[in-house]
Amino acid sequence: MGARMGKILFRARQDWRKLRNRINDVSILKKLILSYILVVLVPVLLVGSILTNTMYRLALDQAVNEAHYSVERIKKRVLEALRVSMIVANKYYLDRNLEEVLERSFTSTWEVVNAYRNQLTLDEFPNLYSEIILVRVYATNPTLLDSWNVMKVTPEIQETDWYQRALSSKGRVSWHYIHFPETGKSFFTLYRSITATKPLGVLTVSLNPEHLFNILRQESFETMLIDEFGNIVAASDRTLVGSTASAVNLDGITVGENILRELEYRGEVYQVIADPVSLAPNYGRLQIVSLFPVDAIVARAKRANRLGMTIIGLSLALSFGLILVFSRFLTKRILLLKTGAHRIAAGDLDYSLAIAGRDEIGQLSKHLNQMVQSIKRLLAENYQVKLEKKQLKIEQRDIKLNMLANQMNPHFLFNVLETIRMKAHSRGESELAQIVKTLGKLLRRNLETGSELTTLEAELSLVVDYLALQKFRFGDKLEYQIRVAEEAKTFPLLPLTIQPLVENAVVHGLEKKEGKGRVWVDVSRSGDYLSILVRDDGVGMSAAAIEAVQRLLGEEAGEPGKHIGLKNLQQRLKLFYRDDYGLRISSRLHQGTEVEVRLPWRGEASV
Repeated sequence: MGARMGKILFRARQDWRKLRNRINDVSILKKLILSYILVVLVPVLLVGSILTNTMYRLALDQAVNEAHYSVERIKKRVLEALRVSMIVANKYYLDRNLEEVLERSFTSTWEVVNAYRNQLTLDEFPNLYSEIILVRVYATNPTLLDSWNVMKVTPEIQETDWYQRALSSKGRVSWHYIHFPETGKSFFTLYRSITATKPLGVLTVSLNPEHLFNILRQESFETMLIDEFGNIVAASDRTLVGSTASAVNLDGITVGENILRELEYRGEVYQVIADPVSLAPNYGRLQIVSLFPVDAIVARAKRANRLGMTIIGLSLALSFGLILVFSRFLTKRILLLKTGAHRIAAGDLDYSLAIAGRDEIGQLSKHLNQMVQSIKRLLAENYQVKLEKKQLKIEQRDIKLNMLANQMNPHFLFNVLETIRMKAHSRGESELAQIVKTLGKLLRRNLETGSELTTLEAELSLVVDYLALQKFRFGDKLEYQIRVAEEAKTFPLLPLTIQPLVENAVVHGLEKKEGKGRVWVDVSRSGDYLSILVRDDGVGMSAAAIEAVQRLLGEEAGEPGKHIGLKNLQQRLKLFYRDDYGLRISSRLHQGTEVEVRLPWRGEASV
């Protein structure tokens, strides 16, 4: 399992490397366009489509919720009207006076009229309730007279569906859209049979259509009331009243069910909400249907979406155009940079990039020009160093030739000095013998000095010998003090680095001074540097004299014999340690001179 996982990871890394290499091979313009498509275009289009769909659904859901609230309001008010009609129907259904009139066999017209006047109140409720327009009884008693509220059942009435259903329902309340020929109108009517020992007739309570219309028209959506037989008994659009649901493409509406769906109505897509009106058991079924056009509901959202998409499209087109312009401008500058780098790499160090701007490319071109200048300067410096080294070798060779031409045989000198020392020692002149021995050591060290590095401790030993000889010459006039950090004793440095400075302090500082003089040699570490400080309290130098010495040390060649020790030391230090290191001289007239040598700690030599 582990080996298989390792292979999968190895392949994944290889595929990633291949993809990265392919991306690196694509031009910057194509990378920018691809980045624009992936980072801007695709997300914006995706988010735009999601927002469009979300706004569409929100608008539709809001309309559906409003329609539900509308249906609930309509249902509440319709139920109030229906309850009034049911209360009236129950009142007359249980009215013993009405039952007695319907059962009684009358013998005269006067008797019927008197019974109607004294026992019936069928015209009372239409005057009390605006919800009721007509209360009527269709009686089977042939002895009754036809009036507005009581009518004998005719063969035509007996053949109607609602009358047959009323008889067969045996007192159950039903609703029907009934046409009344004598009025020329149709009303949404509650009907139920009245039965004693035999069927006595059918009671009808008709709702006022204006009252229902006023309920429905107050809503912003098209709303209608459909009975259990599919008849449109009331509607906010009066032209629909009396027609059937199937006639207006609402045949899919089933009374008694909650419905929420889309269908085609009047040539448009409508959202349909159907909610049943819950009546008491055995009181029939009704359905409130609310319709609203989907396009009209989401039109505002669509307009906002179109405006948003137009703005997004213009923004995308503008940003794409700007990317093309900027990418071409960027590519042009990169090509200039590439051409310049190629010419410089080919060795044309006189070529200078001319790319304006303070951006990364402009800064890169500036740094590239600076790098070319640095390379030219380093090449010139390297050439100059080679010339100086060559010149120094020539001068050293000339010095050695002069020394060889003028000096006596060194072994002869050492033998003579040794003879002098032995005779002084045999005569009890131990101090003189020691001085002669020190002089011999000093001469031998000077003659044997080459170009190899020595240690600070060995160099200070030479300085001590030199000061001992000078102390023998001047006696109490010369005092000296040497202080050296313990960690610096093994520091590697060029031979004859300190001795020429001490010699300069004694010869030029103390010999011309009246009275006692003192020389200090301090060696210490200062951060990343080794500081060698040689100080005296001699006659010092004026500002003009210091300037002359500084100028002499800065010259590449000087007159032989004039400050040759300091000048030779300065040249050797710069050749070995670079121009950052060398001598620093400060002096005050009649107060003394201070010479400091700063070397890189542990020797960062440039050889």
